Amino acid sequence: MARLAATCFCVAFVLFGCKSVSLQSPPTILHPDMARDLVRQAIEYGSARAGWTTRYDEASGAIEATYVVRVHTVVVRITNDSDSVDFRYVTSVNLGCVPEGDGCSRIHKSYNVWVGGLRDAIAHAMQLPLAEI
Repeated sequence: MARLAATCFCVAFVLFGCKSVSLQSPPTILHPDMARDLVRQAIEYGSARAGWTTRYDEASGAIEATYVVRVHTVVVRITNDSDSVDFRYVTSVNLGCVPEGDGCSRIHKSYNVWVGGLRDAIAHAMQLPLAEI
């Protein structure tokens, strides 16, 4: 029994431990001269172009973005104030989140790549002419 437990631990470490990194929030996107409704359009457009689905929360004005890859799911909250866009981890499935406070201290290495790609797609959408959004 002890041998089976040790084997399971080693397999779990190889599968999850080596792929885990510190959860990082992507850099804030600054938009000092852009109307809030246009920023929302750019967030929704950029998210869709990056393969994320979005849901707008009327009460808070935040957007919840969800990304699904095979058996992995990640949800982030995107907030848009008067001059910036910020991203915050909400939840995930099958990403090996090591809970800490409201989020994770460590998570699957792809999380930071996926959320960074979302941030870049939104930043790019904010640079496009209005007719393209």
